[in-house]
Amino acid sequence: MPKIANACNAAIAFMLLGGSAAVADTHMENHSGKDAKNGRVNVISAGQTLGADIFDRQGNDLGDIEYVLVDTLNNDVRYIIVEREMDDAEEALVPLPWKALTKYYKDGDLRIEVDAKKLKQARTVKEDELDTILAPTIVTSVYNFWVPAEEKSKKKSGKDNGTFLIFRQGVASTVIAAMQSYTKIEGSDVFDRNGDEIGEINDLVIRKSDGDIAFATVAHGGFLGVGDKHTPVPLGAFVYNTDLEGFQIGMGKKEFAELESFDDEAVPSRIRERDLEELRGKFKAPK
Repeated sequence: MPKIANACNAAIAFMLLGGSAAVADTHMENHSGKDAKNGRVNVISAGQTLGADIFDRQGNDLGDIEYVLVDTLNNDVRYIIVEREMDDAEEALVPLPWKALTKYYKDGDLRIEVDAKKLKQARTVKEDELDTILAPTIVTSVYNFWVPAEEKSKKKSGKDNGTFLIFRQGVASTVIAAMQSYTKIEGSDVFDRNGDEIGEINDLVIRKSDGDIAFATVAHGGFLGVGDKHTPVPLGAFVYNTDLEGFQIGMGKKEFAELESFDDEAVPSRIRERDLEELRGKFKAPK
């Protein structure tokens, strides 16, 4: 699986960053604070990131974040896509690796260690290119149905005539793309192990230092969006169920309702690493 994931990511990286070495090779130190300092990690939500203004090292406004792209194989935010104005007043979509982000302002604005001139030279992508990358894949599985040769036939000929193919059936299923826009994940229904709906994904909480997704928050229990509880769930605990058209977790409805939750949508800016480990343990989710 890692080989498939790496190959997929390499292909996507080429499509997104193929002509923008100046940006793609940016490995500046992330000034969001040392990860796991004093046992805590600095986080930001995808909801805060989407639509935020982004500035260069001189403080010039470069545009705003139009897309947050989630790598569903590695459970991290691999790229953001900035919408910036061109000289001809048209707008362009510029993909940037998450690690290009180097500073997080209190008001949600973000900064990269790339000046406006370099960003103008960076590769741009079109909406239809993004649609191709983010489109689900139709996978067809072919099943052969065989029956053994009749015993009579074996006795008469004195040899084994093997088996006969009686028919072949193809089953098509939809597989979500390895790279997904955050807006496609936000609002997705969540089901328990029995297929009962328990809520919907409300946000993704991201480690500032490397883009790893610490957890998703699942909103549930309110009425018309008022009074919802927001329960953290590791992204690795979700499995997309094509029949239910939503994400499923390996936990019952009652057990899920007893988990600790946020009373509102406020996500803390720092989270204890041991709490994240405990959360993964509850769901038996990989790191």
